[in-house]
Amino acid sequence: MRGSTPLRSSRVGLVSVTLLLLVGGCNAIGHDDGRQPDSDPTDGISEAARRTFRPLDVDQSGGPRHVRPIPAEPTGAELDEAARSGPTRLSAETFAALLHHALCDQTSGSRGDSVVSDFGDDLPADSVASIEETRMFPGDRIVPGGRSWLRSSIRTTSSGTEAVVYVVEKIEAPTSFLSKPRDPWVYWAQSTLTLGWSGEEWRLVDYQSAGASENEKFSVSTWRGTMDSGRGWRRFDVAEAP
Repeated sequence: MRGSTPLRSSRVGLVSVTLLLLVGGCNAIGHDDGRQPDSDPTDGISEAARRTFRPLDVDQSGGPRHVRPIPAEPTGAELDEAARSGPTRLSAETFAALLHHALCDQTSGSRGDSVVSDFGDDLPADSVASIEETRMFPGDRIVPGGRSWLRSSIRTTSSGTEAVVYVVEKIEAPTSFLSKPRDPWVYWAQSTLTLGWSGEEWRLVDYQSAGASENEKFSVSTWRGTMDSGRGWRRFDVAEAP
């Protein structure tokens, strides 16, 4: 990973900075927001969500292989089971991916709105702000049947076990003004989730999210920059829609 980027909700950041420069006068979900043409396209983004996004530059050696696809729209039972599956690196990655999917899932019946209350542990204000901005777009979800990118690290200290999981995943946004009937706009988001083991379950202690690519296919610059040309990543499958 080269450098760092401002931390904003993935879709807010992509649309506010990149797409508004292209289409002008539209907000992140494709409606006129009343701004003047020469106003700053980042106006309205909370100060709490402006901290620098810091990716995980290296995947710690010995990373596990994910055999089972991870649901795009996880249920409460799946989240609860993953949270209590033990302080291993595989369980941390699985739980983090499920949490990320729940947060991005804004379809009917999503568990995403209760993630902070159910699994958050004294989350910083900017983490809460980033989560709230992630959940501004009805209908969004991780693309079912896709493949995601993953890096992680885990360590145990006198304070306990902590894992950092960094994911880059494809999201479909059917309510975006860039979507067409039966052809939703698809983009890539990057997120880091920091987890702490409480002794009984994993807890979310920090969350960051930012845009990775505004297109379904990585541009050359994104592939070489954000994605390090595919080096130092592992892949996992997202389950097909039920």
